[in-house]
Amino acid sequence: MKKKSILVLAPSIPFSRGGAELLTEKLISSFNKLGHEADLFSIPFFPEPKTKLIEQAALWRAQDLSFVSGRKIDMVIPLKFPSYYVKHDCKIPWLLHQHRQAYELVGTKYGDFGAVDESIRSAIIRGDNTALSESKEIYTISENVTARLLDFNKLQSKVLHPPLPWDKKFKTGIKGDYILYVGRLCTPKRVDLIIEALPKISHNLKLVIVGRPDEPGYKDYLNTLINKHQIANERISFLEGISEEALLDLYANCFSVYYGPFDEDYGFVTYEACGSAKPLVTLSDSGFVASEVKRIGSGIICEIEDIANTFNELLKNTELYESISKKSSTGVLLNDWNSIAETFIKHLL
Repeated sequence: MKKKSILVLAPSIPFSRGGAELLTEKLISSFNKLGHEADLFSIPFFPEPKTKLIEQAALWRAQDLSFVSGRKIDMVIPLKFPSYYVKHDCKIPWLLHQHRQAYELVGTKYGDFGAVDESIRSAIIRGDNTALSESKEIYTISENVTARLLDFNKLQSKVLHPPLPWDKKFKTGIKGDYILYVGRLCTPKRVDLIIEALPKISHNLKLVIVGRPDEPGYKDYLNTLINKHQIANERISFLEGISEEALLDLYANCFSVYYGPFDEDYGFVTYEACGSAKPLVTLSDSGFVASEVKRIGSGIICEIEDIANTFNELLKNTELYESISKKSSTGVLLNDWNSIAETFIKHLL
């Protein structure tokens, strides 16, 4: 097959890095390993003030990516709002999510669109309807995203679960003395809930938080909670910028994993905990994470007020802990990055 030129489209948020960025890198790498040429096209994204959202959508809409540096671009793969506003004859989104603030987060404590923002919200939804309907095919990373797209935009899509983005393999280690949280530090990820629960969790367990804040003032808010609940410094640790090997060691040797975001669309953490055979504690309203934990049996789904009791039960009930760990170790993803890339290349045959 003739070498194809592919652009993966993704807005970037300065100083922010998480699962989406890792997914982007692995997708590009997978095309290149198949002998094609793939690269990233990105424009910085700023969600505030809200009036800028329309301007940024228009900026993506104005991009002509048919040819770049004299090279014909065979396919573009937008990942998030507003990158899919680009026009192209072979536009195939792999939708991580739309601008959730304009959709299901409206009216919740995690949303920031009020009545005065209705004109902006309506413009985003109309724009999404137009831009996404131009796609040759639409893929999403989960059933959650597919259901939302159908519910709000009346558009059909196919689920294509991403594999884990790590090059090194997960491993099992000791049953350690710390709860592990991995992810961005921001309001919808709800790392504050495990901090508030920590004083009620057995002092035999510590808390290790791995991630960078990507919301102004959020780290200060977490420190305020730590001071309010008089949590000792030696009982909680914040880490960021650690190596892949160090992260895999943290998973391997933790007691268990906490991941309780609000209505999460995917969450690599779900499967990272499985890779190390560690129980995952999540919340009933954590979306795809909760549904996968229920399907695999790889953890415990609880309510916010039961977080502390859940970890205490795992600590004292060895039989329950071992049973969940065993089920967790079987939660293997079937997709691999080679098959993901080939799924998109088939549209160019």
